[in-house]
Amino acid sequence: LTRFNIRPEWNAVARGGRCRVREVEIFVQITVTLPRWSPIAGQPAAEQGRWSSIEQAIRQHEYRHRDLVILAAANLLESIGNLEAQGCTTLRQVVASTLSVADSRLTAAHAEVDRSTPYRLAVGD
Repeated sequence: LTRFNIRPEWNAVARGGRCRVREVEIFVQITVTLPRWSPIAGQPAAEQGRWSSIEQAIRQHEYRHRDLVILAAANLLESIGNLEAQGCTTLRQVVASTLSVADSRLTAAHAEVDRSTPYRLAVGD
């Protein structure tokens, strides 16, 4: 399970009726929770090996989610940092819209990772 929070902070500067973003910071918090299995003494080697494969697949999947968040935050930093509008009220609306679009894109990217991950684990395989 991968949980995250992306929080942008920015300031605006107004000049000549224009307002542009200045001093953008993107704060990112990511928590990846992975399952653990402590084998019981005498557990068959095949079962331990199977768990190792499952754990690796889960780790790779969750790290794909983590990497999407990092990329989205970097893109957001660039996107917001380049914004300018006619007046600061309009700029705040443009930033809000940019954040909304970025959130939608990130949600879609996470869904694609989930759709493209094979979830076939059968007992006895």
